[in-house]
Amino acid sequence: MSTVAMVGFTGSELDLGITYAFTQWLDSIGVQILSLKPDVLDLSIKRDFLLEDKTYDYVVLIMIFRYSSGELDEFDKEVQQFMPELQVSKNHSIANWRDRLISTKAKAIYIAGFDQLAEVSPGWLGDLPGYTLTRITDGDSVYTQHKGEDVRSGNMAFKSEEG
Repeated sequence: MSTVAMVGFTGSELDLGITYAFTQWLDSIGVQILSLKPDVLDLSIKRDFLLEDKTYDYVVLIMIFRYSSGELDEFDKEVQQFMPELQVSKNHSIANWRDRLISTKAKAIYIAGFDQLAEVSPGWLGDLPGYTLTRITDGDSVYTQHKGEDVRSGNMAFKSEEG
């Protein structure tokens, strides 16, 4: 059974559409979607992905809001009062997101979001050591793990379970 971190999943119609697009992408690369075991992580249910240390086969980021500066300012605090869905972790930073995504050791990281709409995206994250950006569209992108590479340090010394 493959584990999937569903980061930011709230059950909204948008989230269900993103989940459908993710499963379609998995199906296109030959992954049996019936073998997936989702793990929902969202600040609204007191699950902060950036504070956890679990590993996953796949990670899905669902429209995760980000600050362009990387820091919470007064405007951002006001926005969060009126739009709680734009809440971010107290540990929110580019470095923490990169480190956490890499530490999941996921085979693939599927990101739903747009650079121009202030969401966590490849344009904000940049390179992830041990991963290659293999898909980028108007609404989603995918980082895929290099096979046989140690995603924790970016070197080729560690062999993944796949070989």
